[in-house]
Amino acid sequence: MYNRFRGSLKFLQELKKLDILAIYNTNIDSGLEYLPDSLNTIYCSADRSSINWSVSKIEGELKPYRSEVNGFFAPYNYAS
Repeated sequence: MYNRFRGSLKFLQELKKLDILAIYNTNIDSGLEYLPDSLNTIYCSADRSSINWSVSKIEGELKPYRSEVNGFFAPYNYAS
């Protein structure tokens, strides 16, 4: 499935009650600094089998927030 979201996450900066964000297979490539303090969890991945998604750049930046649970990777814990 093709997703047309691209660019920055800056448009989310005013969402003061945003708790969970899922950005799978998008061309969003920047803007983590604009995410609101209310954000706790990010689901982020890129299916590299068909298209080179730009979100893989953000996925790399989120590595310090990723934890492993029972041998499987959990979502990114992005709580402030």
